[in-house]
Amino acid sequence: MSLALAGLTLLLCQDPGQDRPVPTAGSIYAELAERAVGLPNYLSDGHPARRAIAARVDRAVEAHEALFSTGDGMYWRGRMLLLGAQNAQAARAFEAYAADPTADKRLVNEALGRAALALARTDQNKALRLLKRCDHRDLEAPLLAEIMATLKVPEVAALAVPRGPLDGLLLPEIPIEKVVNGPPDLAFDQLKHNVLVIDLFATWCDPCRVTIPRLVALQDRRKHLGVQVIGVTTLYGMGSEFTDKTAVARPVRELDEAAEHELLERYVKTFEINYPVVFTGKNVGTAVLQSREIPVTFVVGRDGKVVGSVPGSNFGQVEVLVEKALAAEPWPAGKK
Repeated sequence: MSLALAGLTLLLCQDPGQDRPVPTAGSIYAELAERAVGLPNYLSDGHPARRAIAARVDRAVEAHEALFSTGDGMYWRGRMLLLGAQNAQAARAFEAYAADPTADKRLVNEALGRAALALARTDQNKALRLLKRCDHRDLEAPLLAEIMATLKVPEVAALAVPRGPLDGLLLPEIPIEKVVNGPPDLAFDQLKHNVLVIDLFATWCDPCRVTIPRLVALQDRRKHLGVQVIGVTTLYGMGSEFTDKTAVARPVRELDEAAEHELLERYVKTFEINYPVVFTGKNVGTAVLQSREIPVTFVVGRDGKVVGSVPGSNFGQVEVLVEKALAAEPWPAGKK
């Protein structure tokens, strides 16, 4: 028997009659986890130390069944079972905890993430469904990194939406100075109770053009659910001119206000944009929306609060946020 395994056996077989503080589910887990991580190769399948840990987990859960069957105990039950590589049972414990309406929301989020990780190698479809139920931005970075490394499906990369400075806050007022491809008197107040997808872009921005066809498709596909895409730009005094979608951009500079408005109108027609595009003030992006780059896309829920923002052209992350907003407050049945 290895010294590590002998040490573990000695620790696990301590006299239960020794004076010890009243245990909690969390303290029982922490004690066992501390011993487990000190063992070499304890994560290897079939390692004697792992079998010893799994046996100890079973005994601990059985001995403290009341602690591990209610409240946060179900979360810690899942953590205990993971120590012994009892992944399917751990996932069930985490799901049971997440279904408890009195559960701590922070722990529910983590429980769903850990349940996804537990099933990543054996049931990727269910693991992905569990992962989509939690807020990935609130998962600890090491946990999210492990999930992404283990659950190797294309959808996972889209789920890692970074947290933005406006997340959870009411959308600040965005002044509209000129509307292209929409009613001249358009105002964001008119769009309350819609899920808004606000895309900050410029005609001269190459990555912005990558996103536009996806936004056009999103507007077509989700308009009946109350999704409204709005393009937002400002006067730069320059831009790019296109003869068609596939043409090489022709840079144009020293544009006055009227010329830049006309350039954008041609841009909208060339790329067959099916949503309103508006000009706003010069410093709105940095001062109001707290973004120093373009493109960046904001998703706003029906309650007027920012669900999240996606810098760059990772449209998969935008779609994740849109579906989250739609799930939070569906479009009323029968409303057009």
